[in-house]
Amino acid sequence: MTVSPIKQYLDSTGTLPEDALLGYIAFTLGADGEHDRDKLVSEFEHRDLPAHYVPPVSRASDAFKKAIRNAQEHSYPTSATTTVRILFREVSSPNPEEVSLRAIMREERNDAKSRLAYDKVGEVKLYRGPKRNGVRDDSGARFAWGLAGNVVDRERTVLTELGAIVKADYERYRSSLEGTRVRALILDFLRSETQSVPMKASVHFVPVAHAATLRRFTEAIATLEGCRIDLVPLVDLVDQREHVLEALQQDNEAQLADLLADLRKAQSSNTTPKTYAALRKRYDAIMSRSNHYADLLDTSIERTNGVTDVAKAMLTKLTNEFIANA
Repeated sequence: MTVSPIKQYLDSTGTLPEDALLGYIAFTLGADGEHDRDKLVSEFEHRDLPAHYVPPVSRASDAFKKAIRNAQEHSYPTSATTTVRILFREVSSPNPEEVSLRAIMREERNDAKSRLAYDKVGEVKLYRGPKRNGVRDDSGARFAWGLAGNVVDRERTVLTELGAIVKADYERYRSSLEGTRVRALILDFLRSETQSVPMKASVHFVPVAHAATLRRFTEAIATLEGCRIDLVPLVDLVDQREHVLEALQQDNEAQLADLLADLRKAQSSNTTPKTYAALRKRYDAIMSRSNHYADLLDTSIERTNGVTDVAKAMLTKLTNEFIANA
């Protein structure tokens, strides 16, 4: 049997020739866990990818709350018929701008669920970093776990170990990216840098023009444990163009609807230059992607033209208002 040139090319390279492709279907996975942010930034820089897409780690205050939430209602037996639950209760701090404070409460109940004791056994604090020019400097934040003198020896060990676990969770959140942030990074990068179109949850179409960037990005994400982007080439056929066009039109309509809602809010309030610039940037991004796909698919993205005109008119009105008030 004669082997076709495309089959020969596929056998030798592992992919189809890009002049035969519309682009790639990207199946994305951002696994839950704690991922090393510094490592990811390094991987981006090594592959000449814009590292500003890598989100920051959790703020100290958020890491503090999440670590405490993990330990909420930690329990241990005190006898054959009684159990203690550890609860964290927010209390007023003498200096809330500088110190976040939680009381460590000990609740003891018997098998009949009757409360036998409820008392404070310590405090957990976050000494927050100072503010500089109105921005909190998290580098100076400090976690502290302290037990009261009324804790009996047999429980002090348990509570000290719990404190070490909570502190370790806090430090982990402060130095790593959670899966939700990695998934947001993937979505943001694909939309912005490769002008992707979502086909459904975690599945995107990326035009072939962005294949090189997409591959480098895929390599960077693969360095995170449990995270990956699998690419499937999409051949340039009429029915495939129609699928991509339909997905683009649906996504455009959703984005424009959100933009129009925010534009209406802006018109009913005193819009700041920063808010206006953000709205304008969103509109320009939608238009840029639509123009790119009109060229790729050799068709007009006409289904959303009416909504596009309304958004453009509202932005023009805001622009004129800025000029008049300048």
